[in-house]
Amino acid sequence: MIAGNFGVFPFLSVLQMLMSSGRTGLLEVRAELGTGQLWLHAGTIVHAQVGQLEGQSAMQLLTTIEDGTFEFHSDQAAPEQSLSLSGDLALRQLFQDTEAWKPLLAEYSDWNRVFRFGGAWTDRRLVTRQQFQVLRGVERGLTIGEMMDQSGQSPRLVLGSLQQFQRAGLIQPS
Repeated sequence: MIAGNFGVFPFLSVLQMLMSSGRTGLLEVRAELGTGQLWLHAGTIVHAQVGQLEGQSAMQLLTTIEDGTFEFHSDQAAPEQSLSLSGDLALRQLFQDTEAWKPLLAEYSDWNRVFRFGGAWTDRRLVTRQQFQVLRGVERGLTIGEMMDQSGQSPRLVLGSLQQFQRAGLIQPS
């Protein structure tokens, strides 16, 4: 078993080590966002899960971890395959994606925050299906974390929608 703290060993560095050494097993992550799991097979990321999120959405969330702990358990098979990420190109892409949405994460760092509709909101506003799902979370009084869990959408999409509506004055923190 390999174990450590992300304050000492950043998530992407741990992932790079496991991938480049061709490891197979389960990387369990415990952080403020909750517990996540990432499975590798022969150095390839094959599945990720955080709460109800799986695959790319879960991977996106895991790459944002800066504090927390991890344990790697060798030879643990993935329950399914939702990803196929291998090599330096995959790591470079994960790093670039993480850097690209750090400002959004900083703006919405409190995932216990709840939003409500603002005075500029009207039911006649046209929205996409994904935006509608986020707005249903606002209507139901869900926290950002609950919206992430229940929508099944990527964290970046949920936060991006919240930011767009908040900047337009359509929603505001409760």
